[in-house]
Amino acid sequence: MLKIAKERLNELYAAISNAMELVLPVKKAGEVNFAMWAEGKEVSLETLKTVKSPKDTFFPQSENMMKFKTDGKNIEILDIRAEKAPTVLFGVRPCDYKAIEVLDKVFLADPVDTYYQNRREATTIITLACAKPEESCFCKVFGIDAAAPAGDVATWLDGDNLYWQANTEKGEALTALVKELFAEGGEAEVSAQQEKTRAIVEKLPFATLDLSRLSPKTSTIYSMTLLGRK
Repeated sequence: MLKIAKERLNELYAAISNAMELVLPVKKAGEVNFAMWAEGKEVSLETLKTVKSPKDTFFPQSENMMKFKTDGKNIEILDIRAEKAPTVLFGVRPCDYKAIEVLDKVFLADPVDTYYQNRREATTIITLACAKPEESCFCKVFGIDAAAPAGDVATWLDGDNLYWQANTEKGEALTALVKELFAEGGEAEVSAQQEKTRAIVEKLPFATLDLSRLSPKTSTIYSMTLLGRK
């Protein structure tokens, strides 16, 4: 495991941004949403729930999907897609990452949505564990461990440091780019935070919510609505 002091996080953001696009929670006009990082922007990793989920990275509000060329009665469809630039999506909470996994099952299954696939394959996801879940959180209902998120890189944040653990080949590749900024260590601090988070989760109002009585169709819709924060 690696760690970096919180006061050096801007160095980390700059190092990542120099190599690829970086999207993370940014505060603007009193709201926190995922946006492209740039020097001087106010990053808010501590915000537990952004106004909108990070899935907008894979589903832009609008895009040109194709063009048409006509010659008399003949119509030619032109594929105008370009290769997506490598992107890092930083600060994804465990529940939002679970939602992305659900989206993968839908849009990467046959027939594959190649627009989604293009963005998904170009994106390295850095998740951020929850240190202080709120009463409205429902992670346990869906088997999500808020203290040990999945993702290409998993991170934990406390008052002093950000702790970093690569989980996939994408995560290892990103780690190699920024490793010089990190020091070794953090296992004890992460373990202590995980114990506290799990204790909080067990006491949340939705911790014992039983979805077994819902029909499969209703349960799926309900689950995707919660996980996608629609």
